Amino acid sequence: VCTNEAWGRAHVLELLRVLARLRLTVSQEFASFLVGKVREIEATDLVVVTACMEDALLRFAQEALGRGIAVKILLVSPPTVPLPPELAVYDVSEAFYREEDANETA
Repeated sequence: VCTNEAWGRAHVLELLRVLARLRLTVSQEFASFLVGKVREIEATDLVVVTACMEDALLRFAQEALGRGIAVKILLVSPPTVPLPPELAVYDVSEAFYREEDANETA
């Protein structure tokens, strides 16, 4: 899902509504989609939330950085490839699963 640039609570709620309506089908690999869109991105900051870190996603992030776009990647599952130190990659999988486990036992 690509959205217009925005911020604030209303934007976050709209993103959640859009995500809730999505059909879970794959028409194109996520990283390939991003690589095709990198030249269209006009934002100065980009946050990618993903469960799968792959080489194509790393290439996208490096190309975006080269175009002056600040990229942050949030991983909701442990990384499966080495992460370059120049990229802002945050492994939030432990917190994600810890919260999920806490909800299941409550």
